Amino acid sequence: MKDCFFFIVCSVMSVVVLSTTTRLQTNANAKEKLSIQNVSNNNVPNFHGFNWKLCKALHDVEKNNAVISSISVKLVLLMLYEGALGNTAKQIEDVVGIKGRKQSIRERYSQKLQSLQVNY
Repeated sequence: MKDCFFFIVCSVMSVVVLSTTTRLQTNANAKEKLSIQNVSNNNVPNFHGFNWKLCKALHDVEKNNAVISSISVKLVLLMLYEGALGNTAKQIEDVVGIKGRKQSIRERYSQKLQSLQVNY
């Protein structure tokens, strides 16, 4: 039962956080609107694959309840990737599941990060 619950929580968390985000916007009349923005990305399967692997690895080590922000872990790895060269860069690419030039990866994840920001 715990394994099933853990799987559902990780799956829902990944889908909700990465496929849609909510933004709170204030219009000229100071009324607040809630809008949902879809995040599109050609690298979505790899993005979700990392989340699932991370949740599974955490579950294998920590048998109790745990909360983790997979996007935070991924962003830290991408910051390391910015300065990594050679084999280290390749290993980070393999773990995170990214392909392409650093500039295009930077732009793609920058868009994801901006989509998660809430404007008041």
